[in-house]
Amino acid sequence: MKGDIVVAIEANPELCEGIKQRFSSEIKSGRFILENCVVSASEGLGEVDFYLHDTQHVLSQFPEPSE
Repeated sequence: MKGDIVVAIEANPELCEGIKQRFSSEIKSGRFILENCVVSASEGLGEVDFYLHDTQHVLSQFPEPSE
């Protein structure tokens, strides 16, 4: 409520859909911008894989998980 424009970054496409629904009016008004992408400290990676956990979305990650 205090910010002018909020920019959110979410790598998990399923979670992005839920965010789009929850904040649809804010997105339509231009107060909320949602980007479905991965942010990394490394430069020049280009397109990367994001690994979705089968049952616990909070365990989804970049880079590739260990066995």
